[in-house]
Amino acid sequence: MTLNTSVPWLSLILFVPMASAIVLALIPKAWTSVLKAWTVLATAVTGVLVAAVVIGLHGAPSVAAGAIALHFTEKHDWIPAIGSSYSLGVDGMAVWFLALNAFVFALGAVVVSVQSAERLKLFCGLLLVTETATAGVILATDLLLFYLFWEAMLIPLYFLLSNFGGEQRGPATLKFVIYTVAGSLLMLVSIIYLSIQAHGSFDLGDVIRGSVASGQQALRIDVGF
Repeated sequence: MTLNTSVPWLSLILFVPMASAIVLALIPKAWTSVLKAWTVLATAVTGVLVAAVVIGLHGAPSVAAGAIALHFTEKHDWIPAIGSSYSLGVDGMAVWFLALNAFVFALGAVVVSVQSAERLKLFCGLLLVTETATAGVILATDLLLFYLFWEAMLIPLYFLLSNFGGEQRGPATLKFVIYTVAGSLLMLVSIIYLSIQAHGSFDLGDVIRGSVASGQQALRIDVGF
């Protein structure tokens, strides 16, 4: 199966659940059947798009990012002043994480459609937003964009945990905030360091090449050359 590479497949995978969450906000909360059906439909459409990418991966042209071959790449200027762009791509390993992500959220939508849930509209909206953010984490090939998707993923997860967790959701939410904030700050420092090594670029390919060059230079110094 060969997909038309002029179609922004990866952006569509991000757009569908996010746009569906916005439409969901316009549906009255009393229309529980419509809320459930819309959530299942949104995750199903996203799943079909992901399945198409999985099937069409090997027939799609690739772009080298260091030693990684990326398919269905998209790159648009975003914040050129700091070397960051809206850049997406998927390789042979990430595509399976993307498929797993789509399956888990589709399964969650089906489960909530056959069970009653408190504040159904809030739950379904957070579910769809989380799907967009987690897919963005998998697809982003710009480290700053990756970081923003990562942070965006934590926000709906926080509200899901604090509103729909078990009896110990209070302490669990507090630990979640502490650990994720600390880890995110360290990750941001690491991303900035890697960008400096890549001469001010957040692009994954530039970062890999910058890291390899830095390692080779350190090796030459260590061996006395």
